[in-house]
Amino acid sequence: MALTAPRQEGCGTILELHRNIKMEGAFATNEAKLTDCRKNYSFYFDLIEKEWAGNNLRAPIHRICTLMRKMHVQALLCENLELNDELLNERDAVAILRGHSTTAKAVRVTFFRHMPPSCDWLALEDADVMGYAVILTLVYQATNLSYIYEAVIRPPSLFLGGKWMDVSNYYVHCIKDFKTTIGTRSLSRNFTFPGTFFCQQNGITHVCAHAALRSALNNWRSYSGAKITSKLINEALGIDHTAGKQIPHGGLHTAQIKAFVQKLGHNVLVADFNSTPDIDYDEFVYPLIESGCPVVLGIVRPGIAHVVSVIGHTLNTDRWAEARHLYGTFPSYPYIPASSWVDHFIISDDNFGMYVTLPTDSIRNLLVPKHNPNLHAALAVGLVPIGGRISGYVAEQSAAEVANVVIEAAVAGPRNDWLKVLQKKDSGGFRINPIVCRTLMATKSDYITHLSTTDDEKSNKITALEKVWLQSVLPDLFWVTEITTTNLYTGNKRKLGDVVTVVNLTDAQIKDQQWHVFAWLTGICWNGPGLSSPPRPWSLKGHIPLIRGIPNERSVSEW
Repeated sequence: MALTAPRQEGCGTILELHRNIKMEGAFATNEAKLTDCRKNYSFYFDLIEKEWAGNNLRAPIHRICTLMRKMHVQALLCENLELNDELLNERDAVAILRGHSTTAKAVRVTFFRHMPPSCDWLALEDADVMGYAVILTLVYQATNLSYIYEAVIRPPSLFLGGKWMDVSNYYVHCIKDFKTTIGTRSLSRNFTFPGTFFCQQNGITHVCAHAALRSALNNWRSYSGAKITSKLINEALGIDHTAGKQIPHGGLHTAQIKAFVQKLGHNVLVADFNSTPDIDYDEFVYPLIESGCPVVLGIVRPGIAHVVSVIGHTLNTDRWAEARHLYGTFPSYPYIPASSWVDHFIISDDNFGMYVTLPTDSIRNLLVPKHNPNLHAALAVGLVPIGGRISGYVAEQSAAEVANVVIEAAVAGPRNDWLKVLQKKDSGGFRINPIVCRTLMATKSDYITHLSTTDDEKSNKITALEKVWLQSVLPDLFWVTEITTTNLYTGNKRKLGDVVTVVNLTDAQIKDQQWHVFAWLTGICWNGPGLSSPPRPWSLKGHIPLIRGIPNERSVSEW
């Protein structure tokens, strides 16, 4: 379920000036022909060595070419581009900062899954496009600097049975439809395809934080304004590029990222893991990603500070997660977070490329951060549609506590078998089936649609009266924490209940512990401030599907 939000108007004049700044409509200088890259073609020698100048990091362009090979590319089109306004802005910003004349060359490489018999790109369709990359080369003071100005590539997938099929258990949540142009002014075509945006810093007028923020915003479905460029970020923040000036030391700071996102009409949720080392970074990041909200993630170690954008995650349903928690973790948990089965976060790292998977355990803080010599998560800035008082992480902690209380207190009817399963204890008085909690942000309309269009395993559905009642008790936007068990979650992708937590809590609600306004478990539901109303019957008496962060058709091969 994609999180929807009202369309925002943007940040005034600066954004309006950039409405028409886009690579769609960038034309080739001369007509180019398709290159057959199925056999006897080397991306290393025939493309990268030819088009890349200087010693800037090549890993991102290698990564894109590797992805194309893995996705069975058959043809590509390599075009020299006219320098449109956007590319001229990039060139001129560097020239001003360096105080020296600068020339620019742009090459657009578009990849296709199919080589038509005619060898003519006019015979290709939208479904044939795998993605594109624009390589920009700047020359100043005898220095050659090449970098990926921008790229858009389909999520890792294979074309099978006449359609693109996502890689199993590989969930890219931040995807949009993009357009690209092929051809010259006299003969051109636009293609539309789903993918994610990627860019690489030039280290002069923009750095890794610019790249991560651009990747996050341009891939975020809740943002519908003009394409975010480094020029737009710098102008909005008043970063001066006149000769002798430079990007502030360390790149963009958290306050600058927050200020820029707020100028766009949205907001951020921030976690500083150095000052709050008790928060597991992955448990903060996961609810945001599952909600389709990208995260700008800072990772550090002595001498290194870098920023990446998180746009998805992988899922390993066979992971040793339940055993790890039941054998004993520190600190002990009253529930098992769904993030325990997340093997990796899917990130864009402008130093190494797009769709790279970051093992969740690889940057975990196992020591007090200031004493940790290893690479570790230091900061997370999650993009959210509106401001909120609590994060998904905090909402999940509170919802898990509430769920455990109501499970203990609820009286299971004679046919409420699943509630009995949740309540069952061993000889030591410990519940045999610890709850699993999975949290994401939802709108009232999407959530009610989710509940009213599904049924449990016994074909029970919510009633029309319950649907109307939900309209009156739910806020417009909230965190929903799904309650399930390990095997229902990993095997069935289903749940036994929900706890709804207010996003924008008032001071009074915080003081009075009125965080929750609705909750249900099989056969029973609660509502009111702090779930103060008496329990009432609920039509769903079994498990129902989880709220899906991506469309079901993209999950047909999941394990």
